[in-house]
Amino acid sequence: MNLRREHIILFPSCIVRQVKEPGKINGVRGLGKNPLRGVGQSPMVWGRAPRFWLNLLTLASILKAGVGSIFDLLVQNGTIVASGSLFEGNIYVAQGKITAVTGKDVVWEARRTEDASGRCVFPGAIDVHVHLNDPGYTWREDFEHGTLAAAAGGVTTVLDMPLQNEPALTDASLFRAKHAAVRDKALVNYGFWGGLVEDVPEKMQELHDAGVVAFKIFIGPVSSDYRSLDMGAVREILQKAASLGALVGFHAEDYSIIKHEETRVQREGCGASVHPPCVHFCPDSHSGRYWGFQGGQRSPGLSELCPPEPECLRGRRSDFLRSRPLSAELIAVENVVELVRETGAKVHICHVSHPDVAERIRRARLEGLPVSAETCTHYLVYSEDDFLREGMRYKCAPPLRDRDARERLWNYVVDGTLQCVASDHSPCAPHEKDEKDEKDEKNGVFEAWGGISGVQTTMQVFYDHAVRQRHLSPTLLSRRLSEGPARVFGLYGRKGAIEAGFDADFVVFDPEREWEITSDSLLYLNPISAFAGLKGKGLPVATFVRGELVCRNEEGSSERTSPFGCGRLERR
Repeated sequence: MNLRREHIILFPSCIVRQVKEPGKINGVRGLGKNPLRGVGQSPMVWGRAPRFWLNLLTLASILKAGVGSIFDLLVQNGTIVASGSLFEGNIYVAQGKITAVTGKDVVWEARRTEDASGRCVFPGAIDVHVHLNDPGYTWREDFEHGTLAAAAGGVTTVLDMPLQNEPALTDASLFRAKHAAVRDKALVNYGFWGGLVEDVPEKMQELHDAGVVAFKIFIGPVSSDYRSLDMGAVREILQKAASLGALVGFHAEDYSIIKHEETRVQREGCGASVHPPCVHFCPDSHSGRYWGFQGGQRSPGLSELCPPEPECLRGRRSDFLRSRPLSAELIAVENVVELVRETGAKVHICHVSHPDVAERIRRARLEGLPVSAETCTHYLVYSEDDFLREGMRYKCAPPLRDRDARERLWNYVVDGTLQCVASDHSPCAPHEKDEKDEKDEKNGVFEAWGGISGVQTTMQVFYDHAVRQRHLSPTLLSRRLSEGPARVFGLYGRKGAIEAGFDADFVVFDPEREWEITSDSLLYLNPISAFAGLKGKGLPVATFVRGELVCRNEEGSSERTSPFGCGRLERR
C-alpha cells in the first residue's frame, strides 16, 4: 500500500481539497446552473484541528488493520458538500461511523460500495421540527410513515414535538413510554422535544436528565391537547432553563392579539374582510389575473393571482390572515428576547415567517444573546396569495406572508440569522382540512387544521429554489439542513457533517434528477401537502443512516431498504 498524507482527509475542516467556485450571490458562493462546475483538482491543504489526535488514532488503526479489512462501506467518486466547500472524494465507513474521507483517487477495499459519480453527497438533513403524532394521534401520522417519508427526503434525524401525543410529553415517565412506543417503528434517528405546559421546575429537571433536545412553549393559541403560557410563567421557566443549560423553543405569536382579532371577526360576521365591501373582482383576459375594482377604477393594490371565491369564503380566508398579524409575531419575539437578556437562557424561535422578525433576531444575536431560530420551506416558497387562492392546504401558523416578505426572508437564511430550515411537518386527515362556505357546514377557516406536511420534500424543494433558481452554493444546504440544526440542538460532533468520527448519516443526491411532487409520491399516512404539484430538479437518491442504506429513490418510486427499528434515539 502506497499511503501518503496528501491522500487522506480525516478531518475535512482542516484538510480540504481547494475548490474553485466562481461568483457570489448575496454573500454565498454561486455555482451557476451546474452545481458541480468548478470543482478543482489543486493540492490539499494540510493543517491541525481540535481533533488532531483522533485523526492520528484513526490513521493508526487503518495502518495496523490493513486497509480494506476494516471498512463496511465505501461511497465513491461523489462531490462531498461540506458547510464551506465542495470536493471530490470517497467516504469510508466502519461500525456506523465515518472512518476516513479521502481524495477520489485513493481507493481501498470495502465490503460494500456505493458509486456516487456525478452526484453530490450531503450530510444527512436534521429536521428539528416535526409532529409525528405517535403515540396518540396516529390517524394523522405515525412513526413508520413519518420516518419512511423522512428517509426518502434525505432526512436522517427528526426531532419530534411533544404535542399531538397522548398524552403530551411533559415528564420523564412519558418520555420513556414514548420511546418504548416508537423505537421499533423508526427508520431514521429521532429525538424528543419536552413539553412545558406549566412552570414545574422538577419536571424540567427530569426531562432534561432524560435527554430531551429542547423544551417547547406556546405563547400563542394552541390545540386542545396542549396549553399556552403567560409571560410570567415563561420568565420563571427561563430562569430554570438557564441554570440547566437547556434550550427552550417558542411558538412566538402573541395570544391576546390573536384571540382579540378572532373575536372581532366573529363579532363583525361573515364577509368581514380586509377588502372594502364595495370592491368587485373582474378577470383580465390577457394576464389571467383578477383585479379589484373600486368606484369604477382598477386598484392595483387589490390585485389577485386567483379567481374570486364566494364573498363569504374569501372574507374568511382574509380574516384568518388578519387574525394573525405580523405584529403578533414581532411582539412575542420581542418579549422573549427581553427575558433572554434578563435570564441568560438559551432560546430558539420556531418557524419564523417574516424578515422583520428575523431582523429582530439578528440584532439580538449581534448583542451576543443566545437566540437561535428556524424558518420553514413553505415560508420560502409560498405566499398569502397561495392561501387565498387554494385555501386550507396552505393554512399554517404563523400564516404565509406577502411575496415581498417571502423574498426578503431568504437573506436571513443566507446570512445565518436563521440557522435551521425545517418542515414543521404537521399532518392531518383529509377531512380536517375541510372548509365550509355559505351552504356547507364543515370546519370553516378558523377550525380547519392549520399545518403543512413537508418532511419528505424539504431537501429537494430547498435545493431547487436555492441552487437552481437563486444560483446559491449547495453548501447552503449543508449549513441550514445539517450543521446548523446539529449545533443548535447539541448534536454536533455526532451529526451535522461528513467528518471522521461523525455518525455515517449522509445522502447521495442527484442534482440532475427532475421531479414532480404528487400525492402518489408522498409516503405520509395522509398524502396531502401544499407542495403537491410542485416541479423541480435535484433529488435524494440514497439515504444512509449510520452507514446503512435505509431508502433508495429510483425513477418514480421510493424503496425502503432496511427494517423499521433501525433508527436510534438521540439525546442532547
